[in-house]
Amino acid sequence: MTVDRVHWVGGFARAQWLPARRVVIGDNRTLAVMAAAAPGVCGYMNRDRAEEIDLCVHRLRGRKGTGWRMTGADPDGCDLRHGPHTARLPFDRPALSVADWQERMASLTTTTRFR
Repeated sequence: MTVDRVHWVGGFARAQWLPARRVVIGDNRTLAVMAAAAPGVCGYMNRDRAEEIDLCVHRLRGRKGTGWRMTGADPDGCDLRHGPHTARLPFDRPALSVADWQERMASLTTTTRFR
């Protein structure tokens, strides 16, 4: 999908059309590469970094339980699920490439260990 513009509704009498460059982070090609990489990144995190996912969701979101799974990732953060419960772990700044994305997730888990 290519976004040309976005209709933003910010409250009563505050709706406006915004050009894509003000809303979309990165270019369509980069976002497509990241979207294609997301299932592999989630699989890796769930398989090899499961304890770190649990630690992040416990310390950063105050959620309980073990076995949290990463279900999605995008330039702004990642989505987690444990049974019917969900959580979002936002990045401190958007990731603009797959390498940048991996760095944000590594940073998130590293800083969480020392909290």
